[in-house]
Amino acid sequence: PGPCLRPEGDFPEDLRRLTMLERILVPLDGSPTAESILAPLQKLLKRTNSEVHLLRVVTAVDPDMVVPPEVLLHDAERYLEGLCLRLEKDGARISGHVRVGSPAETIAGMAESLKASLIVMGTHGRSGISRWILGSVTEKVMKIGTTPMFVTRPEVQDLTFGRILLPMDGSDTSQALLPAVKDLAKFFGSKVVLLHVLTGGRSLAPSMNLERRLDGVAAELTQEGIPVTALLRRGDPASEIVDCCVPVGIDLIAMTTHGESGFKEWFFGGVAAKVIRSAPAALLIWPSSLQGVVAGGGGSMTEADV
Repeated sequence: PGPCLRPEGDFPEDLRRLTMLERILVPLDGSPTAESILAPLQKLLKRTNSEVHLLRVVTAVDPDMVVPPEVLLHDAERYLEGLCLRLEKDGARISGHVRVGSPAETIAGMAESLKASLIVMGTHGRSGISRWILGSVTEKVMKIGTTPMFVTRPEVQDLTFGRILLPMDGSDTSQALLPAVKDLAKFFGSKVVLLHVLTGGRSLAPSMNLERRLDGVAAELTQEGIPVTALLRRGDPASEIVDCCVPVGIDLIAMTTHGESGFKEWFFGGVAAKVIRSAPAALLIWPSSLQGVVAGGGGSMTEADV
């Protein structure tokens, strides 16, 4: 593990409003596991000037339900009010929003509407990991959204990233989040670990072009005062990404949604899905393109802001 988050008041003024942390959307399903992200987030908010939006999506509004829709909506509003009051005590700029619709579409649409700079989600929710990650919600938000996502596990106590892993395949798109990684590394005093995984029948030696790219990225980071090291491995990309986390002491894996090998296909087929399931570290998922419009959430019947 690398250096911890600097003490309050010890950040340069230009880092107190880290662009990625300017406007954070936190979707919650009402479960304690989904709320687990709030404790470490509170600690981070004391050191930034972030604007935080809590979102509760009510999914089932059916006249034949045992619990009337208005009761569900009222309960969701009261739930968010309580959380907002708790976080406001720590000086956070926070608001709550209740929406009705499909969770994934509503989350993606709300992020677009708010112009959120980051969506923060835990890997467990009311229905467990099989729904939030491997099923319809978190994975679908990653697929349809254009907002960077931070995904972490309930056991995480501090959002402090001593070592950030940046997998690279040598393409321009794999370097798309390098500026964000640099900002995070400066903010947290992190070391960056560059990882390239050789697959198939390639020799252990990287191509001259790839070697130049990796050297160039390392030199760029070093020039900006960011400690960096590079790793070269052979094998299955997902397994190598996951397997290097514990021995290297990785706290955050930063990945783009496209790459030289068709990373979007990787993402929803093998590599990134496997990393999400298995990695002992938090993940930052960065869309290779932040352009485009995300549709809103599924025919909202009623809306409330707390």
